Order: sequence, then structure tokens, then C-alpha cells
Amino acid sequence: IQTFERFNIGFEVNGNDVLVDGTRELRIDLLNSGFPMAGKDLPKLTPGPWPNFPVDALPAMVTLACKTNGKLYINNWMYETGLDFASILNSMGANIYVLNQHSIIVNGPITFQTERVSAPSIIQATLALFLAALADKTETIIDGIDVLNRRYPDVFDSYTRLGAKLELIE
Repeated sequence: IQTFERFNIGFEVNGNDVLVDGTRELRIDLLNSGFPMAGKDLPKLTPGPWPNFPVDALPAMVTLACKTNGKLYINNWMYETGLDFASILNSMGANIYVLNQHSIIVNGPITFQTERVSAPSIIQATLALFLAALADKTETIIDGIDVLNRRYPDVFDSYTRLGAKLELIE
């Protein structure tokens, strides 16, 4: 929750429920967000071992950063191919500058566009594409999306119950 709050997302915890305030502008307060800085006006998100930010959640944060007003430097020092999916997000309308295999700068906010893409072999990267497809009113076809079922067996039912319009094509 603390990382999401850094994007100006408001939460209310009520027992086992977490209610998200969807009315706030997604932005990073450069002075008060708590993000470390990679440079002047460039906040940084880097994963690390527990209790730091989990590397498995990093791809979803790339998608979130695409929808956030401002820039975010993201460094995945743990996996050489951990940010390769950024080029797929760029084909969907993202504005991501790839510095090297470990580092990107995400510029937002953007509106994702209709696209047909192939799911990468990394489940979390596929989840990032799935979230991008849901972020804007657009039709996106993700070939190989069934890879998500290996880690999230109820993902399609869960998002459909939340209001997503999904169609699985054989």
C-alpha cells in the first residue's frame, strides 16, 4: 500500500477489504512521495530482497507509471530480461525510454491504444500487458494470455466480476 500511495492513490482499509479512491490524479510528489531520486526531478523505483519492494510486482508498476503524470526511473538489477516487455507496452502507446537491459524511464500519463500483442514468457510481464489492456477503453488482443492461469487461476473471472469486458478466444 505504501508504494501505491507514492503514486497518490488513496486507500481505506476496512477489515479484510481495501477500498481504493479512484478519483485522485495519478502523480508522484517529488518532495513528499518517499521515492528516492535518480536525478533532478526523476524518482526511482528499484526492487530488492524482503522487506524492500518485490521484483515480481515491478512489471505492474511499469504499467501504473505509464498512467501516472510525470517520469519514473525503474531499475531491475535482479533479472537481465525483466524489463524486455517495455517494448510491447511502447507498441501499445506507452512512452518508455529503454536505457539498457536493466533500466527504463517511463513518461506518463499516456493512453493505451488498440493493439494485438504476444504475451512474453514471463508471467508478471504478461500481467503488466493485461493491466495495460484494461487501463483504457480500447480493444486489445493478447496472444498467449493463458500463461496467467499458471499463477492466477481465477484472474479472468475476478476481473470480469470487477466489470472488465473480457473474451477468451481459442
